[in-house]
Amino acid sequence: MIPTMAQLSEKTIGKLADTLVEDVIDYILEDERLNEFYLEVIGDAVCEKLGKKNEDGTCSFDSGISSESASILSINLNAGISSPM
Repeated sequence: MIPTMAQLSEKTIGKLADTLVEDVIDYILEDERLNEFYLEVIGDAVCEKLGKKNEDGTCSFDSGISSESASILSINLNAGISSPM
């Protein structure tokens, strides 16, 4: 018979919760969908702040930012590094 939560000690419940949290975080970090989501959201945010969203969904950087700077910024954002520009 599997014990109910009421039958487990507070210490045991704490250990189970700690283990579960680590497993869930590992699962989330290994899921490629999270990376895809971040890349999409980061791209949208950069476009909104520095560029212009085109009708086809692409982004134009017409406000004086060079394509090289935009590429460096994109690479740094993808790596989780802030870029001083």
